[in-house]
Amino acid sequence: MKCILLFTLSLSALSNFLPHSFRVTMTEKASKLGNSKAKFESGQLDYMYPSHVRFKKKYTEFVANKKTTWTYSKPFIATESGKVSISQSSNKSIFKIFDALKNGLKSNSIYKVNKSNEHSYFLDFSASGKKDYNIKSVVLNFDPSSNKLHVGSVRKMSITYTDQKLVDITLDSYDGSVSFNEKYFVFKIPPNTQEI
Repeated sequence: MKCILLFTLSLSALSNFLPHSFRVTMTEKASKLGNSKAKFESGQLDYMYPSHVRFKKKYTEFVANKKTTWTYSKPFIATESGKVSISQSSNKSIFKIFDALKNGLKSNSIYKVNKSNEHSYFLDFSASGKKDYNIKSVVLNFDPSSNKLHVGSVRKMSITYTDQKLVDITLDSYDGSVSFNEKYFVFKIPPNTQEI
């Protein structure tokens, strides 16, 4: 009975860290190790577990489900055509990190958790985690004013990839009360769009 209770509490803790779906506004800073140049992008990210993502930026939109990924570039002027690329979904997507975070702040087969301080955790990815996610490590920095550690209280996520790519994700706002259906993560290609 005690084992069952502990198992139930463990599952509850995992689900509390990452809700089934959420919406955030975020800023992404991408660079290469040893290179001072960085690319900044901001937008709204909608996520549903597992592997369902819709990331809307000013001129582009990224939509993915477990099978298919669409990357759409809007035309700058009405007389131009939009462009869309369609591919098979992959574990290498930057947003697959959220699937991995379903495990919360407990060491698991994907990563080992090291607590740096009360508001910072270092996730060291295992050999299998690196292979599956192409991620070497992640640093999670939480809002010092929050008394509960979950995705919504993350202020900055620093990801180091196995190819030396560095990505800092700053979460500006969070809504864990939203819900989505499967159809929301199927991109409807607008008229006058060229597939590339």
